[in-house]
Amino acid sequence: MLYTKTVHDPERASMSIIEFEQMLGCPREHLETALWYLKGKGYVKRADNGRFTITVLGFDEVESHGSPAEQPHFKLIESANEAAS
Repeated sequence: MLYTKTVHDPERASMSIIEFEQMLGCPREHLETALWYLKGKGYVKRADNGRFTITVLGFDEVESHGSPAEQPHFKLIESANEAAS
């Protein structure tokens, strides 16, 4: 999600834990461990305002596995979003 936000709007690419909860439909408790791990690996960072952003290392890691936009399920989501617009 952070990768996609960065690609589409690098100036506003951060997300709060509440936004993660709403988008993923899972409680904060389930997200905290994943975010802790991603921070530890240096893939994301948490700003002073509490919002999370992807790092250059995280961006490169995503791209090394193929960008999410190339994955079939992301294309379906993108198509659904376009249809809703």
